[in-house]
Amino acid sequence: NVICGRRFIKEIASAVESGRLKEPFKPDDIRRAVPGWAYQTYRIFPWKHCLQNPKRDTTALFFYVGDIGKELPPYEERLYRLLREDDLVD
Repeated sequence: NVICGRRFIKEIASAVESGRLKEPFKPDDIRRAVPGWAYQTYRIFPWKHCLQNPKRDTTALFFYVGDIGKELPPYEERLYRLLREDDLVD
């Protein structure tokens, strides 16, 4: 749902801006800073909207902080930060 997604990313950005969520963060860090969402949302949303996700078909909102060349860790262990203006976006 697009409206829920917008609300979720706004809550994440607000948590980062206020210092409640420190970058880089894992999905569980998001859950603690922005409670009230479904467990799967915390796990899947960042990767679904990650710049480096080769199967991404949505707007990039996150940057994966890790080695993309190696096998990716499980969703719960992946580190992200919010996408910045100077990140390369396709």
